[in-house]
Amino acid sequence: MGLAAALAAFGRPEEARAVIAEATRIDQGLTVASFDAVVGQVPDGLRERVCSALRQAGLS
Repeated sequence: MGLAAALAAFGRPEEARAVIAEATRIDQGLTVASFDAVVGQVPDGLRERVCSALRQAGLS
């Protein structure tokens, strides 16, 4: 998920979507909300940027 977020944030959406596709193939229940619940201990500003980038990469 970190890779997908970084790729999306650096303007590489196709690669980010490919990472998301593989991650959701492995875990069909994966969403931004489920990921956010796991990383809830990260400072809010960083967490919000990562979740935003994951949405840009196609994770719902």
